[in-house]
Amino acid sequence: MNEHDLAQLSELLARADRVAPLVDVFYGDTDRMTIGLRHDVDDNHDAWNSALAMARWEHAHGYRSTYYFLPTAGYWGSLMAEGLREIAWLGHEIGYHNNALAEARRTGEDPFALLAESLEELRQWSGEPVISTAAHGDEDCRPGGFVNYQLFTEADSEYVRRTFTSPADLGIVPRSIREFGFEFQGDWLNRPHYLSDSGGSWEKYSTTPTLEAVLSEYPYVRGQLIALVHPDWWPVELFALAKAAA
Repeated sequence: MNEHDLAQLSELLARADRVAPLVDVFYGDTDRMTIGLRHDVDDNHDAWNSALAMARWEHAHGYRSTYYFLPTAGYWGSLMAEGLREIAWLGHEIGYHNNALAEARRTGEDPFALLAESLEELRQWSGEPVISTAAHGDEDCRPGGFVNYQLFTEADSEYVRRTFTSPADLGIVPRSIREFGFEFQGDWLNRPHYLSDSGGSWEKYSTTPTLEAVLSEYPYVRGQLIALVHPDWWPVELFALAKAAA
């Protein structure tokens, strides 16, 4: 992503009355003039530093969002603690980016044990309750015919049963998200309008509109916009340039 992308994103967010984390959306802030903003912090180059820079940039503009952190990423470790607490202090929600099923299939470990251990780490390092999770699209998911949220009983739906390998064939007995202290799954929230930069491009996935298309219509007459922005694709330098230009 580049300066033009940041300028467009800035224009979009500025049109909203509020830019809010998904926990606010879950608790009822579903107004069409509120943009629900989510970040999946994956494992691309400098993802951790980009997430910190983005969180600070958002705070400077009065925006709040949700950051989902990935236990299998290279940045994961106790050195995250100071940054996590800063992100929370800036008003953002700390969430858990679930990759436990994919990792367990690679290592032969118990996915629920992997989830519980890394989730407890995230809670300790951040000092936050971490009540929200979102599934990571691991590189092994599509060829394996599964998604990470199949660990949870709440994922049981006709779509999941029709589309993915069954839990029995995956060797798991799903458990409720509430057993782990989660209150909701971010990617299951109702999203009448959706925007994503997955793959590092607004255009890569045809299931979501381009940012240009969203800008041409927002604010929508009906329904809320939920946006997924991956810090991985946004170089730290972009936010330094934006600060210098302000």
